[in-house]
Amino acid sequence: MDFFVYLHRRASNGKVFYIGKGTRYRHKSKWNRSQHWQNIVNKHGYTIEIVQSGMKEWWAFELERDLILKYKDDGLCNRTDGGEGASGAIASDETKQKYKERRWSTAWRQNLSQKLKLRFADPKFREAHRQNKFLVMNRPEVKDKLRAAMIKHFANPEVRKLNALKTKQYFSDPKNVEHARQKALARFDTSEKRASHAQAKSLICLDNGMVFGTTTLAAEWVTSWRGAKADNSQIARACRGKSVMAYGLRWKYLQPAMESGA
Repeated sequence: MDFFVYLHRRASNGKVFYIGKGTRYRHKSKWNRSQHWQNIVNKHGYTIEIVQSGMKEWWAFELERDLILKYKDDGLCNRTDGGEGASGAIASDETKQKYKERRWSTAWRQNLSQKLKLRFADPKFREAHRQNKFLVMNRPEVKDKLRAAMIKHFANPEVRKLNALKTKQYFSDPKNVEHARQKALARFDTSEKRASHAQAKSLICLDNGMVFGTTTLAAEWVTSWRGAKADNSQIARACRGKSVMAYGLRWKYLQPAMESGA
């Protein structure tokens, strides 16, 4: 695992007040900070500076110690001289149980809920969170990991049975049925949304050469000149060769090679 060493500076004057080492998002995290650190941030704000990254842990510890020694007269809130940490430490069963009891206590959960509500009350934070989540969830490695986890999870017959039971119970309420219907309609309330759907299959009307993104769009076009609502399933049957024509026209799904050349 690669480590990095970072500085936190007061936003008001650029003065260093904390030096740390970590991995992933530790430099951005406000969790598990001392009260002294919190007081400085609340009063002055802070900026982040990565001093060096791609380091082994022992190397990061050495640099952390050197920087604390360098900036010790600037009023650091570091409580030690650095070179310490619990990376890779194995907690005892007793310690694990204490953590579990604290994290599941009503007071701890209420405190966490209040902090999250305050953070998400900020529109800028919500938008940044949404964008970051979108980027993370669209990484190929994340998608592959989630797909593998879901396949493994639903390979258990008991899980599938329980999931089916919960689904039936949920949709036994008419309010939930209507809510799901409205959400589904919102996903496909424009032709652009329907055409860009992952399962959308383009098709062509062989009699006039018109290309449509989905059978639904083709049915809407037929409805526009027919004067009565057209059923997209009839057009789909014609595309699959189950019927010769639909609404007096011949239809065919476009092959992938034809679609890419359009």
